[in-house]
Amino acid sequence: YIRNLTAGGIVGSLLFLLLIFAILRASWRSYQSAKDPLTVAFSAALFVATIGMLITGISGESFFIVRPAEHFWYFAGMAFAAMYFENHKNTNRLPS
Repeated sequence: YIRNLTAGGIVGSLLFLLLIFAILRASWRSYQSAKDPLTVAFSAALFVATIGMLITGISGESFFIVRPAEHFWYFAGMAFAAMYFENHKNTNRLPS
């Protein structure tokens, strides 16, 4: 995280922490409120994967090395899509 601070500065590090906090909060809330088992699984897995990436980031640069980071962000996108469709399943319209 020191590399993140030196590369992005204080503003970049605060934005990174805000993004991580938003991911953790959204995945936890979705885990607690979702009815669909797939959304519950995605939410729990995203929460645990984010914690895991934070822990491995202590000794390495897990969010900045391409291989683990691309898998994490791809999965985060899939999980947020599942959360979105869980919240909007009663509408017949696709997002624009």
